[in-house]
Parts: sequence; C-alpha cells; structure tokens
Amino acid sequence: MSWEDDHREDGLWQLIDDAQSSISEHIREEELDSSDSKVQRLRALLSHAAAYRDHPDVLITPSARRNAGKAVEVVASNLPDVESLYKAPAGGTVSKFEELARIMRSWPQRGSVSLAGLKQHVQQLEGTLSNFREVASAKLEEVRVESSGSLEEVVKKHDEVLEQFRADVTEAQHELQQVREVASAVEEAVKQSEARIEEALQSHRTVFEEEQEQRSTASTERLDAQIAEWEKSREEARGLSDGLIADIDKKKDEAEKLLGAIAQRSTATDYGAWAMQQRRSAFWWSVTAVVLFILASLVFIESTFHFVTSPSVTPSGDSLWGEVVTRLGMTAVVLAGALYAAKEAGQHRKEERKAKARELVLTTMDPFMANIDEDVRVLLRSEAARAIFVLRDQEETADEKDAMAERLWHILRRPREQEQE
Repeated sequence: MSWEDDHREDGLWQLIDDAQSSISEHIREEELDSSDSKVQRLRALLSHAAAYRDHPDVLITPSARRNAGKAVEVVASNLPDVESLYKAPAGGTVSKFEELARIMRSWPQRGSVSLAGLKQHVQQLEGTLSNFREVASAKLEEVRVESSGSLEEVVKKHDEVLEQFRADVTEAQHELQQVREVASAVEEAVKQSEARIEEALQSHRTVFEEEQEQRSTASTERLDAQIAEWEKSREEARGLSDGLIADIDKKKDEAEKLLGAIAQRSTATDYGAWAMQQRRSAFWWSVTAVVLFILASLVFIESTFHFVTSPSVTPSGDSLWGEVVTRLGMTAVVLAGALYAAKEAGQHRKEERKAKARELVLTTMDPFMANIDEDVRVLLRSEAARAIFVLRDQEETADEKDAMAERLWHILRRPREQEQE
C-alpha cells in the first residue's frame, strides 16, 4: 500500500467526520446556534482539515496527522461547550481552537485544498439548511398540534416561524452565495497561481541552464589553467629537486673528501706520535747501552790493571786467575746487556724512521696530488695504502723498492700516454 493510501485511510478523517456530525446533531437539538460566528469558524476549520483527505502531500507526515487527530478529539470532547474551545486553559498559552488552527497552518496550503474545503463547507451549509427545514416543519407540526386551543395564536406562531424561516433561508442563501463567490475567486486565483508558477519555473529553468553552461565553461577554463600551472610547478619542482640532488651529491663528495682528509691527517698524527714514542724508547735504550758499555769497560780495565799490578798468588795462597775469570765473566754479562740495549735502540730507531716516513707520505700526499687526475689519484692512494697498511711489517729489499718506484712512475705516466694516444 502506497503512502497516498495510508494518507486517505488515516483515522484522522473519521474523527473529523464524527466531530462535524456531532456539531450538526447539537445544532438540530438547538444546543448550538448555526448563526454563531464561533460555531461557523469551527465548522469551517474542520471542513478545511477534511479537504486534505483527497489531497495527499508528502509533507503531511503520520506524526502530523496524529497531532491533528488529538486536537480534533479534544474539540469533539468539549462539544457543545464552544466557548471553552476559544478560551486558553489555566496555565496554557493558546486555546484548543487556536491549537488546531496552528496545526492546520503548518500543513501545506494549496488552492485546491482550500477550494475543496469551501465546497465541503457549502455542503454542510446546505445540509444545515435542509435540517433546518426539517426542524421548521417539525416545529410547524408541533405548532399545529398545539394550535387547537387558539387559531389566532397558531396563525401568529406560524407567521413568526415562517418569518424566522424565511430570514434564516435568506441568510443561508446569502451566505451560500458568498461562499460560491469566494470559491470562484479561489478557483480563479488557483488557476492564475498555476500559470504564474509554470511561467516562473520555465524562466528559472532557462536561467539555470544558461548559468549552468557558464559555470561549466568557467570550471573547464579554471581546470585547464590549474593543470597548466601544476605542470609548470612540477617542472620547476623537478628542476629544483635535480639541483638539490646534485648539491647533495656534491656535498656528499666534499664530505667524503673532508672525512678522508681528516682520517688521513689523524693517521699521520698517530704515526707522528708513534715516531716520538719510538724515539724516546730508542733514546733510553741508547743511554742504557752506553752506560752498560762504560760499566763493562771500567770492569775490564780494573780487572786488567789488577791482574798486572797484583802478584800471581794471593797472601792466602789462592791463585789470582780465579778472581780474574770472575771479573771477566761479569764484564761479559754487562757487555751482553749493552749489546742487547744497543740492538733494541736500533730497532726503535728503525721503527721511528718508518713512522716518520709514513707520516711524511700521508702529510704530503694531498699537496702532491693536487694537480693530478682523479683516476691517477685513486691509484696513488691505493699504492700508498698498500705500502702503509699491507706491507708495513715486511722488510723491503732494494728490488722491491725499485719495483714500487717503477709502479709509481708508470701510474704517473699513464695520463700523459693517454693524451698522446
């Protein structure tokens, strides 16, 4: 079942019909006066609400219909006391009639709904008029029954009732004519409104299509401009990134060179410190050797002098040769220590010269290779590293030194030979 069917079958419409029937019943029983403006306003409001039954609208939600049904139930429960419907309750803000009217005002206002409400109100007036005629006939019959006592009184009563009836009929016809005029005006206004709405929609559709085309063209132009700008920015960024990468590589090479220079200088400094240490060691070993040589010489001289100047036999009868042999042995021991100290001093001197030579090589390598090609510089560094770190503990012969010199000479001559080729 669609939402339109739910709308038409809602219980609100039955509540409105019951309320209208209740008002008509109270009018027939003369508990309400149909000419009372408050009664007429209430009936007109209920007729306007009932007109929405055959005009479903998606804005009239089930909760809105429930709220309207509650308001209609409150109105019906207070009948025939119409005055209470127009009075605000104690502690309240609006009356029951105003509450129902506010709910109806919140619903979509359409000319077709208003026209249907007016038609229903006309039908109610016609029904009221018919009921009034029936009541008048009943009253007339009652008057006729009661007129048996006095014909003049009956005629007078009849005339009064007839006059009142004619006045009511005239008023009802006048009101019916007004309602018909209002209905015609509303129908004409609805037609004019529909024509204006259609014209406005057509104009708005045309303007919207033109503006949409302009916006589309402007968007395309802006997009093309942004794409061109982005391409330009990307090319600039690519150039900057390439330059940055080149700078980074350059800085990296410079850092590696600087690190190599620092390491080379540090190694040269270490070799210089090692040479100083070997010099001090050689100095003290040399001093020790000199002292031991002097001591051995003194012992040898003293032993020789003692042997020459002393008799061959001591006063105790012992031979002098035993004492001489002992002193010569002491001289030999001291002389051996002096020879060992001299050998150690020579070794330390040799290590000092090697360290100094390596320090000199590491210190003068960069100035020497300042104007040499990079590939030759790499080969020279390799040979220097091989000579310093690989062959440092090996004794170099004259042939090996000549071979090293030949390799260095060949390395230095390689760029010139390549240029000649």
